[in-house]
Amino acid sequence: MPLKIVQTAALLEVVHSAVGLVRSPVLITAMQVASRIWILWGVVVAVPSTTKQSLYLFRLVGMWPTN
Repeated sequence: MPLKIVQTAALLEVVHSAVGLVRSPVLITAMQVASRIWILWGVVVAVPSTTKQSLYLFRLVGMWPTN
């Protein structure tokens, strides 16, 4: 559950970009955050067995920084 909270809170990245707190394009930031949330809520919630094996969870979390 903490992973869901933290990754969903990443929506603040888009807000920060939109109000000018960071110098990153809003559209690019929104696409990156949306892809992370899609993977988290669309895959992990739909197929809970992906988190039961630590190798899959490690790969899932490990690919987010490469977005």
